[in-house]
Amino acid sequence: MYGNGGYHFLFILVPGILLANGISHLFQFIFFKSYVPGVITSVFIDFPYSLFTLKHLINENLLSMRKFCFFLFIGFVLQISFVLFAHMFSKLLFHYLPLFYQKLKRVLVQ
Repeated sequence: MYGNGGYHFLFILVPGILLANGISHLFQFIFFKSYVPGVITSVFIDFPYSLFTLKHLINENLLSMRKFCFFLFIGFVLQISFVLFAHMFSKLLFHYLPLFYQKLKRVLVQ
């Protein structure tokens, strides 16, 4: 059995996050009925990597389906919090960046 403690947790958490991300992009694609950024990456990278890792971890008795469902749930929760943080950060950035640029411009012109 390889991995211990935090490493084992990360080996299971990362595929959970990627699979949750892929599922959300696929649902967005179905819901909006048009291309969604990330759907191609989800289909060709996230799903194969996550499902291959899931199969390997289950075959090696390092993971049960119950634990994987838990990590998938954690993946959705983390993904939602990452998305909310990114949106809040971008709003702040696009609000304050022009103000900073104007102040910098005034300082440099003087």
